Amino acid sequence: MIQKLRLSRGTFEFRYLSIGAAIGIASLPVQLEQAGITALLDEIVSEMPAGLTAGALTVQERTALVVHYMSSTCGTPDFPIDGGDGNSQLKISDYLVYSQDYPCDSVSAGELGGDQWRVRQLTGDMAEAIERMDGVSRSGYMHWMFGCMAAQMYTESDTSIPDDIDPWLMTRIKMLESLSEADFFRLQVMWLQGREQLMHLFRLALHCKGSLVVLGGAGNMPARFLADSIVSSSTKKLVSVDA
Repeated sequence: MIQKLRLSRGTFEFRYLSIGAAIGIASLPVQLEQAGITALLDEIVSEMPAGLTAGALTVQERTALVVHYMSSTCGTPDFPIDGGDGNSQLKISDYLVYSQDYPCDSVSAGELGGDQWRVRQLTGDMAEAIERMDGVSRSGYMHWMFGCMAAQMYTESDTSIPDDIDPWLMTRIKMLESLSEADFFRLQVMWLQGREQLMHLFRLALHCKGSLVVLGGAGNMPARFLADSIVSSSTKKLVSVDA
């Protein structure tokens, strides 16, 4: 039995991943990391707090749910993290910042261009939209930086996010691209400072090649906790043979 996970925004209940769902997740394109996490959470979270969905959760909350399932099913709650060099001594406890749970929806970032700006939490829906548009005009780190800033930065007169998020996000990215260099870099500093104030559960960062990672240990070693981390090697072999 998987224990419930209690976070500041509510309690989450879990069920075991079925073989059918595992095959579906293992079959997803590897570049669709955020879409894979949403698909995984829809399968393993049996009950969410009222009003929340896998897409409405922050990227950090989504990571916490994936990590909780991994800790509950891998046989070692404080499991080791592969640093990519085969010699990593870090464990999942080196990445967790559970003393800092969800602080608030947004924070004030300051004034720019006559507007008062705020920074909001980065949700799964936002991250999926950024992921879908990777390569449309830019790719990798540059795209993810513009995408995160476009999704998270807003003025106090422009707070709404439409259901059709992709064209909205692209419009906001183009708005950022139209700024002068000086204004853009001032806004970037405001975003970074606001993102730090919103930090919870994990320290989120952008990978140099794009996408999102969490940082852990004294050396800030990056790690990803993705949907296929939960899928067994046996299931992955089934999918590769079928392909």
